[in-house]
Amino acid sequence: MEQITGRIVADAQVNTTKDGRTVTNFSVALNDSYQPKGSGERRQFTTYVNCSFWRTDKLAAHLKKGLLVKVFGRLGINVYNNSNGEARGSMNCFVQDINFLGAPSKSAPTQAAANSDEQRDDLPF
Repeated sequence: MEQITGRIVADAQVNTTKDGRTVTNFSVALNDSYQPKGSGERRQFTTYVNCSFWRTDKLAAHLKKGLLVKVFGRLGINVYNNSNGEARGSMNCFVQDINFLGAPSKSAPTQAAANSDEQRDDLPF
C-alpha cells in the first residue's frame, strides 16, 4: 500500500455503478519542486492523482476543495488516446484509508487547478 499527501483539487463526487455500488471520486494535487543542475532557481511542479474510495460515500461531504489529506491505497496508471489521437495518461489511487491533515488552503487549490491542463500536457508519451 502506498501513501500520498496533498490537497484535494475539487469537492468529491459520489457516483453509482449499474449494480448499485457507490464510489467517491476526488483528485489530489501533489506539489513538489526541484533544482536543475547548474541552475540557481527551483522549479515547481504539480502531480495530480485521481482517487476512488469504494468503502462508503459518507466521507464525500468532508472531502472539500483545498483539504490537506494523506491517502493510503493502491496506485495505478491509466494510458489512453484522447479525441485527437494523442497518447495521454493519468495516475489513479484505489483508496483504502484517508487521514484528514488540515483545513482547506485558500491558495493551494487555485494554483493546482491552474496547473492541471499544463501538467497533463507534459506527459512523456
